[in-house]
Amino acid sequence: MTEPFAEHKWRHRLLLVFAPDEADANLAEQKKLLEEGEAGFEERDLLPLFLLEDEEARDGFDVAERSFAAVLIGKDGTEKARFERPAESDELFRRIDGMPMRRRKMGM
Repeated sequence: MTEPFAEHKWRHRLLLVFAPDEADANLAEQKKLLEEGEAGFEERDLLPLFLLEDEEARDGFDVAERSFAAVLIGKDGTEKARFERPAESDELFRRIDGMPMRRRKMGM
């Protein structure tokens, strides 16, 4: 996990959303999809972060300049999934619910 996000390690799962600018259609769609699934964020400790002009984060997560990407980071600070299109909340939740820490929390 790059330094700016180290404070979240073991506390939150992060969805880092990279977009070229506020007018990006994928960014608007991602925000809409996340609003629709917001109810499941707290129980999964999921925190979305929107990174439009963060070159350090783009470099750290190998996201091309002027492109859209959504990167799911686990509580351990490692990348769990990468999407080049807006990610549906259900898809994010399925991936998170399959993670070992989440499965233990759910008693599975």
